[in-house]
Amino acid sequence: MTAQLKPYVQPDGAIYAPNEMDAVSQAKKLTTATTAYQVDFTSGTKVIRIQADQDIYYAFGATAVAPTADDVAGASIFLPSGQERLISLTPHPDTGELAYISAVSATENTYFNMLEWG
Repeated sequence: MTAQLKPYVQPDGAIYAPNEMDAVSQAKKLTTATTAYQVDFTSGTKVIRIQADQDIYYAFGATAVAPTADDVAGASIFLPSGQERLISLTPHPDTGELAYISAVSATENTYFNMLEWG
């Protein structure tokens, strides 16, 4: 992975990110509904982009949890179907570097895709 890649957000909210051609791609089929699946980050990953073909809930360094009722308290971060999210993995002073992401869907056979840049 290329050390020069530095995505950032402009004051106007526009996101400038590295080229997909330079990314490491990982895909995971979430075969069983309501079962969380883990995807490990490639060593040196600084930025990821995630997306899925169904609604998912995701968490970093912990098991993702989907809501079990209309009350979403305690659920992981929501990502609607077809949307993508660009995330910086800058180490946090309290938790350090993250090793993996966990994702769960209420729909079986959900395809989860992650692009990584270093």
